[in-house]
Amino acid sequence: MHKLIKELRRREVFRTTGLYIGVVWIVVEVLSVLFDVYEVPEWALQGIIVLAVIGLPITIVLAWIFDITDTGIEVQAEATDMAAIPFGSQSMDFVVIGVLTVALIFSVYLNIAGEGNDIQEAIEPLSILIADFDNQTGDPQFDGSLEQALQIGLEGAPSVSCYDRGDAKRIAQELQSTSELDSETAQRVAAREGIKLVIAGTIMAKGSKFDLVVNAIAPLSGEVVAEADATAASKLEVLSAMDNLAADLRGQLGDDPVGHAER
Repeated sequence: MHKLIKELRRREVFRTTGLYIGVVWIVVEVLSVLFDVYEVPEWALQGIIVLAVIGLPITIVLAWIFDITDTGIEVQAEATDMAAIPFGSQSMDFVVIGVLTVALIFSVYLNIAGEGNDIQEAIEPLSILIADFDNQTGDPQFDGSLEQALQIGLEGAPSVSCYDRGDAKRIAQELQSTSELDSETAQRVAAREGIKLVIAGTIMAKGSKFDLVVNAIAPLSGEVVAEADATAASKLEVLSAMDNLAADLRGQLGDDPVGHAER
């Protein structure tokens, strides 16, 4: 065994194998990033890895048979015939160590960056259900339009996901035999479906003006975790006021009100 190890060192098999592994390591790591960017099929990278594994024993055999010298690639001489130190004996050590170090650093960096992306992808958007507005104006024009306007405004934030109101009304029909989605019913639906927040709103008329108030409610506790209000100078400005309410709520919901409420 000692003679075999000595001969492997003389023929620079260990160095060649280390260099091969380091280069393949870097290539695979780089290709894994590029393939993700360009959406190359996964089997392509798997095929490259298989070829690299097959190439390892071939590289070892070639390193055993051939030698790199000042005059080119030659067949390895027998131990008794060798009169000079193999080409690049000391410098090759630095090359192998450098390649393996670069491969290790590059791999660690990609793994850390990948974990960061996984954490970001694991963050799910905040699910909310918009209840029917409490229309205290007596004007049927506001029935159904305010909820839609608020939903459009809230979904402008990628961290917010609005539960389908049609589905919620069907569930409300099962629970309470009513398709009305008032605040209390919406909270029951949200609790059943695992929805994080219920948005309940009210519109009131004061002369020619309209006051609007919306509350974000934790369905399990009934606690108001965020609220916003606005005043529209006329009926034509109500939808504009709804945009302001949605922007205000988006800012508050970004501060993780659900987490504060649960704590």
